Amino acid sequence: MTMKRNLFLAGAMVLATAGLARAEMAATAINDLTIHAGPGEQYPAVGVATRGSETILDGCVAGSQWCRVDVNGMRGWVYAQYLQMDQDGNQVIVQQHQSDLDIPVVTYETT
Repeated sequence: MTMKRNLFLAGAMVLATAGLARAEMAATAINDLTIHAGPGEQYPAVGVATRGSETILDGCVAGSQWCRVDVNGMRGWVYAQYLQMDQDGNQVIVQQHQSDLDIPVVTYETT
């Protein structure tokens, strides 16, 4: 009985951590930038990320230069031109290197 319970718990742990396999993508704000509620300047501002702020980059909209980020608990959208990431020891602008960096594609739908 104990062995079955341990196998069950081990299986549950594997399932619980399966969603964590994707590594978070860290990016840095290269200047002060406004975080918007949606992918565009027409959406209201939800906050500001100061120059040098570390962000977690979820992904960018296909065919757009807008990326969804989380900065200090603020979640929103920023222009990819103002984010940089490490690529083989060099800091590169996200907008210019989206495909090279394997940045996930995300979608945005208005409700």
